[in-house]
Amino acid sequence: MIKKKYSMRWISLIFFVFICASLGAQDIFDYPVTSEQSAEVDSIFSELASHDIIKSSYRQIKHIPSINRDVISSGIFLFHKERGLAWIVKSPFPMNITINDSEIVQEAGGQRQILSFGDDPSFAQFSTTVQSVFRGEYDVIKKYYDMFYHKFPDHWTIALEPKDETLKSLIASFVLEGNTQIETFIINEAQGGITTYEFEDLQYPDSLTSEESDVLP
Repeated sequence: MIKKKYSMRWISLIFFVFICASLGAQDIFDYPVTSEQSAEVDSIFSELASHDIIKSSYRQIKHIPSINRDVISSGIFLFHKERGLAWIVKSPFPMNITINDSEIVQEAGGQRQILSFGDDPSFAQFSTTVQSVFRGEYDVIKKYYDMFYHKFPDHWTIALEPKDETLKSLIASFVLEGNTQIETFIINEAQGGITTYEFEDLQYPDSLTSEESDVLP
């Protein structure tokens, strides 16, 4: 019970920084990936994997059902295939959150907090999933999630539902929407909360700036 609360505290922290317009979030679960669609979905993840670095402005909307309120934040999202992910929060207050293969680090107001994934296997799997999406690791995602897919003329929608019961008690599903890259990333919490990330002005630089390298060392 303590570990579950600990996991939710850190996952909620990521939500603070990390629906579908044409297809409702629930409707996507009527479209499990078929064997005929598997190659098409694989090609989407292969396109995601073609970029070593992704930089984007983001807007995050977290809906808190207990108070029926949306909390909005914004900033810069960074992904580096070898170093991990970072949310550089600009509003409502500055904060950096980074995830790599072994830990999550939060830095705000001169304070630094670290959670090692060895302390919490459920959170480790959550982190692996988020990184696997941006790395385009289709086989890894298939291993841990039931997948759903629907193609529109101008975009696609993919949903991931955890197979692991422990993770499912925290996260009901992930929903991704995009065209050539992810434009929207939705996290549906098991307790009803919804966090939506909207990505804009995606860029694919050859290298990180010195400041960005400080965030993702």
